[in-house]
Amino acid sequence: MEHDAPRIFRIGSAHRVTFEPPDLVVVSWDGPIEADDMVAVFDVLEEVSGGRQVLLLCDVSRTPGPTVQARHLAANDRRMMLMGPLAMVGTNFQVRVVVSMLETAARLVQGKTSPTAFFDDEASARAWLAAQRA
Repeated sequence: MEHDAPRIFRIGSAHRVTFEPPDLVVVSWDGPIEADDMVAVFDVLEEVSGGRQVLLLCDVSRTPGPTVQARHLAANDRRMMLMGPLAMVGTNFQVRVVVSMLETAARLVQGKTSPTAFFDDEASARAWLAAQRA
């Protein structure tokens, strides 16, 4: 059925977001993550989520991470509540620290408590997300 087909969204010149029904959003970051990129991803989350939490898989193997402005925006955007369990693929130590800081800020500001896990490959991340769904 057509509504079951993945939907691909381009973010900026290099990033991509894919919605895989019924509830998985895959974000492929390629290059620095600017504030406008973060806003665009939250716009996609809002569009595809139907107001419910979605599973999120982020491939950050080709990004140095978000800028200070993008981190601030992410920590304070109400749509952060749409993010359910988060699987991160390809993270380095710096990105893990940034993600941990964002989670702490989101928890303090918005009460968000969904789990986050880090993986070396997409298959492991998808398996963990499937277990979170159950």
